[in-house]
Amino acid sequence: MRFDEDLGSQYAELFLATREFIMGCIGDGVSEKQSKCITSYFSPLGGICYIKTEPNGVRIGWFRGAHMKDKYALLGGKGKMLRGHTIKTLGAKEREALTYYIEESISALIDNNLKKGKKQ
Repeated sequence: MRFDEDLGSQYAELFLATREFIMGCIGDGVSEKQSKCITSYFSPLGGICYIKTEPNGVRIGWFRGAHMKDKYALLGGKGKMLRGHTIKTLGAKEREALTYYIEESISALIDNNLKKGKKQ
C-alpha cells in the first residue's frame, strides 16, 4: 500500500500531520481509503482529496480542483477535474489554504448532489 510507503518517506511526519489535519477539517463521517497509489479522503457527500509523499514534500490532489475557485493560486494541473499542489510544511498559511480547499470541495459536492437531486 502507498500509505506504508509514505510512512517510510523523509516526509512521513508531514504526511501524518497533513492526514490528521484533513480528516479533522472534513469532520463527521470522514473516511479514508488506502490504495496502492494514493491515500484518499471522503466526506459522506463524496471524494475530497488524496495525499501522497513525493521527493519534495506532500502532494495533495483535489478531486474537484478544476471547478474550485483558487483563492491561493496554488493549484496546478490540466485534467478535467483534478488539481493539486505540494506542501513542504504545515504552517498557518498551509492550514488556511487546506481549510479553504476542503470547504470549496464540500461546497462543490453539495452543489453537484443538489443538481442530481440527492438529499444532503
